[in-house]
Amino acid sequence: MSSASRRIAHLTKHLTPHARAVASAASPPSKPRCKAVIFDLGGVLLGSPLPAIRKFERDSGVREGSIFAAAAGKGDSGAFQRLERGELVLEDFIPEFEMELQESGVRPSLSVGELFRRIEECLVVREEVAMAIKSIRAEGLMTAALTNNWVRRSGESLLGFADGSKIASLFDVVHESCRTGRRKPDREAYEGVLEELRLTGSPQSAVFLDDLGGNLKAARELGIRTIKVGEDAG
Repeated sequence: MSSASRRIAHLTKHLTPHARAVASAASPPSKPRCKAVIFDLGGVLLGSPLPAIRKFERDSGVREGSIFAAAAGKGDSGAFQRLERGELVLEDFIPEFEMELQESGVRPSLSVGELFRRIEECLVVREEVAMAIKSIRAEGLMTAALTNNWVRRSGESLLGFADGSKIASLFDVVHESCRTGRRKPDREAYEGVLEELRLTGSPQSAVFLDDLGGNLKAARELGIRTIKVGEDAG
């Protein structure tokens, strides 16, 4: 076992199942040598917003899953997609998405502004995962963040309010959808990160961690190896 593998193996003994998955990305068995690990933020390095969304639905008296269904209802032209591509700021998105909810028959008793307040409260760094990322970098692997997020009218994005300096220090490359205009699971989002990592010709040398199956499927179709992260970590 290499020095890198020994250190990762030692580290994983002291991590939650979630963080062990992060650490194992550095030395997956029987695969081409890993050169870079790409991380989603919310649900991987940061707390998952999914429980907050489900609780919002319960508290608002709407069916579970209805918020996601409404967000996907208009495809790429929907308010949520435009928010994540940086075409809408959060303050302008809120009334547009509330209108889309109404049009789809979803009428929560709480506001969309309250939904995003709850989501942002969840976006706290998982220290054990941050430690695993630092260990991966110490072994000479590149790290990247690939996240769908939003920007406020002030120009502040996720990295401006979720302990951004600490997050940025963990990565060689950071791609925020609201800055690049490319969001997961669009092919261009992954291609942009691979290009910056100089792995365009060898996507199999990268491992991608995300908590959403659709985002992982799109990465696999490009040849990137994937690891699904569960909500119960950290």
